[in-house]
Amino acid sequence: MIGILISTLILLLTPNCVCFLSEYGELTNPDGLATMTIHKPEICIAQAQKHDIVSYHYIGRLASDSSIFGRSFDYNTPYITPLGEDKIIAGMEQGLIGTCLGERRRITIPSHLGYGKRGAGAKIPP
Repeated sequence: MIGILISTLILLLTPNCVCFLSEYGELTNPDGLATMTIHKPEICIAQAQKHDIVSYHYIGRLASDSSIFGRSFDYNTPYITPLGEDKIIAGMEQGLIGTCLGERRRITIPSHLGYGKRGAGAKIPP
């Protein structure tokens, strides 16, 4: 198990997906999960995989009105979680797999891989 530090992710939520901002071509898998690389180091020293512990910053926004629903910067520390242990939403886990050390990525997560019909608290609607 290795630790992977992932650069800042910017999270957006729509009624049907959770999204992370980027600027390059987007790849979509059969489940509807889409990833787009914002920045990738010239040399990829390590890629995140199941059972790695990843550390990253994020800013979460609702796509409908761009309101922020959460951000790791408020806690002055990156979000740290193991992959493959169901500690985060499924789409986030899938989207982080394969991310290089220092990479910035946009991840678009359909509702069924995010918070689904239950939503999350008062800030993230179903």
